[in-house]
Amino acid sequence: VTCCFGLAFLPEPRKVLEEIHRILKPGGSLIALTWDSFSPERMSDEIMDDVMGGRRPPPRLFDNLLFAKPRKLEGLIERSGMSIIRVDHDEFPIQLTGLKDEPKDFAFNVATIPIRPNLIKLQNSGEKPNATEDARGAFEKLISKGELVSFNSEGHMMTGPNRFKMIIARRQFEDADGYFKK
Repeated sequence: VTCCFGLAFLPEPRKVLEEIHRILKPGGSLIALTWDSFSPERMSDEIMDDVMGGRRPPPRLFDNLLFAKPRKLEGLIERSGMSIIRVDHDEFPIQLTGLKDEPKDFAFNVATIPIRPNLIKLQNSGEKPNATEDARGAFEKLISKGELVSFNSEGHMMTGPNRFKMIIARRQFEDADGYFKK
């Protein structure tokens, strides 16, 4: 079973991991990726603070960094009955501009992924009818500050580093008939 960055979006990741353990054949593996740091998360925090103008922003509907705390996901996996085989960490930047067939507003859309549901809710409720436009203005200010974005030698906007963790876990072989003990 492979799960790339999806566990943080589930309401009950513990139950999902127990189900993964149940469906894996003995010796079967889980490969899970989760964020340790995710630059759009930091960018969206600053954008939302600007949109709210000093008022407390609404809580996020999901947290990309839910499993960033050391051993949090590993503990859930182990409690589900699987054994951790390997944990690797790596990082990479996210390119926000200069992509082939780049969609309109790609950079803005990436930067606001973590807060998009809140912006829509603020706009639809009438509390902040211009929430998306305000967020776009905050994004432009963020770019001009140059703290969370950089430009590579080709002039493409980059953000990062984005650090992730890859966990490989395995369901243990069962030995109900005692074969492996002989």
